[in-house]
Amino acid sequence: MAWRRWRSWVPVALAAAAAPWFVTSPVSALLLATVAAVAVVASSFVERHRAARAASELAVRVAATVELLAAELRTGVLPPVALRGACDDLPDLRPVAEVAARGGDVPAALDGVSRLPGAGDLADVAAAWRVAERAGAPVADVLDHVVEALRADHDLAREVRAECSSARATARLLAVLPLLGLGLGSGLGGDPVHVLTGTLPGVVCLAAGCALAATGLAWVERITTRAEVGAR
Repeated sequence: MAWRRWRSWVPVALAAAAAPWFVTSPVSALLLATVAAVAVVASSFVERHRAARAASELAVRVAATVELLAAELRTGVLPPVALRGACDDLPDLRPVAEVAARGGDVPAALDGVSRLPGAGDLADVAAAWRVAERAGAPVADVLDHVVEALRADHDLAREVRAECSSARATARLLAVLPLLGLGLGSGLGGDPVHVLTGTLPGVVCLAAGCALAATGLAWVERITTRAEVGAR
């Protein structure tokens, strides 16, 4: 976990180590700083994408497991047995199954697991379980209502993700579109790469362009992420 937290700053450390050998002018210094900054931003975007994908996959597994758990409870399976069987599809529920086998506080254990990224739906299951225990009602009956609500929420979240994915794809395309301009300029007989990497005005433009592209990507990512979170 600590390595993941600091991995995005590896390019900065490498750039600092390489600076004495490569920095011979303001142009090379600014170019090295720009390359390191782009590497940090790219690494951060990739890491967030992986974390979001892992959370989304866990959310799908949680929803399927909750439906299976409700179905087993509806057929008369005892809660500890049903939870133990649900661990086959969702190993993160093992602590909950162990608590249930000891006759402990199952809702509290579910609340603990729900803090995992993507497992937030288990908080609703914990609340339903707690209500069922206090009211003396069958857990299966209360959990059925939770399953229906979760199914509706996931359908809405799926639609929002589909709409947001097009916005993300457009933003990423616009971010890399200047690279096509470099190829076009070279094809017309110019040397844009040398201008951008070998002259001070060019390097300044390169740094500013990279900063604006990263800002645009971060802005779109923040908007779409807030929309997706609001749809859950």
